[in-house]
Amino acid sequence: MATDLNTTKGISVLEIPVWHQVSAEQFDNEIVPLNKPALLKSLAGDWSAVKAGTESPQAIADYLSAMDSEKSVPAVVGNPEINGRFFYGDDLQTMNFSRASTTLSSALEQLLKIIDQPNPHAIALQAIPIRDALKGFEDQNPQPLLDSSIAPTLWLGNRAMVAPHYDIHDNIATVVAGRRRFTLYPPEQINNLYPGPALSTPAGVPVSMVDIRQPDLEQFPNYAQAEAVAQQAILEPGDAVYIPALWWHGVESLEGLNILVNYWWGGQTRGNAIRQ
Repeated sequence: MATDLNTTKGISVLEIPVWHQVSAEQFDNEIVPLNKPALLKSLAGDWSAVKAGTESPQAIADYLSAMDSEKSVPAVVGNPEINGRFFYGDDLQTMNFSRASTTLSSALEQLLKIIDQPNPHAIALQAIPIRDALKGFEDQNPQPLLDSSIAPTLWLGNRAMVAPHYDIHDNIATVVAGRRRFTLYPPEQINNLYPGPALSTPAGVPVSMVDIRQPDLEQFPNYAQAEAVAQQAILEPGDAVYIPALWWHGVESLEGLNILVNYWWGGQTRGNAIRQ
């Protein structure tokens, strides 16, 4: 049974159920049919990337830089004032961050330079196709639960908050370095999460207007209902979380250098592997 993990203004948040030593057969036959989140403990604990990330930020930076194809990749950068929350501007039309282009190696170098600053610029590289950017990564770090045709993507940055949003595909998100707090909400909580403008969004999908780190229940009173059924977990390096399609999820990166690899597939079009 889930137990209390955290509280905000007296509202309990439940733990994401934990599964250990999950096999592909167990994942397909026991976990996916539940259509509920699952924390897959130490799923990628034997990845060479996870071992490098556990050693030190410099070690994982060196590990990834050695594979870097040096292709240009998109990045988002926010001033220290946004406190890591990539979000709308005050007019709900513009954003509170700017977009740039870089390489993985350059981004890692910059992140290492500011890793110890108390309130640095927020930097994030989001959904970078690994097959284009990191040659040989999949060979050294195989996903044990999914078909090899399903391509991984990379998420890299420092301390940041991604607002709750949903995907139309199933998702396994795997922490390589740093720690991340995942907070998940059932699909039927959509109205209690106060989605923002749909035509102009921070990352192409509708996001919740609530800052779940410090929810304003006077402005968003129904969020209390969403939080009452939320599930939460802090993922350590090597841990993964299964997020079924349409489940809302907010993700907080908790360290000065955070790296995550995820896989999207199926969902509303189950059986069709995708890459974004």
